[in-house]
Amino acid sequence: MKKETTMIVAALMFLAVNQAFAQVRRVPNSAEDAVRRFMRAKLEHAKNSLEGLTVENFEMIGKNADRMTKLSESALWRVYQTPEYVRLSTEFRLSSAALKKASIKKDIDAATLAYMKLTMRCVECHKYVRSIRIAKGDTRKANILVALRKAQSSTGMKRNE
Repeated sequence: MKKETTMIVAALMFLAVNQAFAQVRRVPNSAEDAVRRFMRAKLEHAKNSLEGLTVENFEMIGKNADRMTKLSESALWRVYQTPEYVRLSTEFRLSSAALKKASIKKDIDAATLAYMKLTMRCVECHKYVRSIRIAKGDTRKANILVALRKAQSSTGMKRNE
């Protein structure tokens, strides 16, 4: 009997979790999708810059540094207008300009250092943006937790704190 009850509770939990995820599936948001595609383009240029560094193709490095600088000047780049975001964006542009300058000079060491700084700016900025989103609260994650808690209470299960 206890085994059957456990199986039923497990099945109910599975269905509840599945339903919770179904309820919070992301509705396409054209602005959000545009920013996502935009950031993917930046990532491609960063990858291409790294490829240029590894094969010492200075034209490839410079071309992709230019493209990243241009992307950073776009309106889609300006996700937030906080002083920290502006600072990180400025540092990204400076690193991208240093990468371009090193490519012109054909200085692989300076280009590598500039690329590393550029990568650090990307990671710092994305970390910062995630912290803002967490501070504002991600309602999709919150909805999943609410659905899970409802499922637990309806089956009489206690949640682990």
